[in-house]
Amino acid sequence: MTFVDTCINSPTAAIKSVPCSGPCVEATYVINGMYAIVRGCYTTLMQGTSQSINIGNNNITCSYYTIPSISAVIDNNGNEQTGGVTVAVRFCNAASCNIALTTSASDSTTYESGNPLSYCTAGKQISCYSCSHFLTGKCTKDPSSTCTGVWCTKVEGKINGQKVVTRGCAPINPLTISDQFCVPRNSATTLSQIGSNLTLSYDATQCFCNSDRCNSAGKTVLSIGTILMSIILFVQ
Repeated sequence: MTFVDTCINSPTAAIKSVPCSGPCVEATYVINGMYAIVRGCYTTLMQGTSQSINIGNNNITCSYYTIPSISAVIDNNGNEQTGGVTVAVRFCNAASCNIALTTSASDSTTYESGNPLSYCTAGKQISCYSCSHFLTGKCTKDPSSTCTGVWCTKVEGKINGQKVVTRGCAPINPLTISDQFCVPRNSATTLSQIGSNLTLSYDATQCFCNSDRCNSAGKTVLSIGTILMSIILFVQ
């Protein structure tokens, strides 16, 4: 999975095709006001965990959600999608099949009947608890602190021995379409700067669920990579 400027609209020219031991995946996001996309192998995204995905008989599974009242720059020419941006995740079972999502996928009309992505299903909006606890403070189930999305998330774990807890919501789940599950992580990451290195160790799992305020309980832990993914996915 490589971030390149031409990944959105000319993926076959921009990215070298690699063999996957399972399904291919592609997903779109809004990151700092920019429309972005990730393409790759499902096994790479899952980082060696035992979780699998059931794609179905047609070899394609796709879900989308329109984040209301936001705008995003969708290409290198500065063109914008305004009045809401649609994000999606798509899994498929054929070689190099993950090239369907492009800049046009940011417009919800792309998923209407008769259009190329009309087979995708719309995610159902739910309400989730929203809070964060990094070293200090609390992440409680406060009914007054909520967000809306298609998936609720909960994180509970440690970074360099320090407790981390977050609750929030996501417009898509890049790991599945309908299943509810937790993904464990255990690793260490070194961040290099001039003259110094910082090693971050983590012991983590992120849980996704898809019913109202379902992220109220259950122990989870999360990796640095998954924390970054959570920040990308949270509905602002």
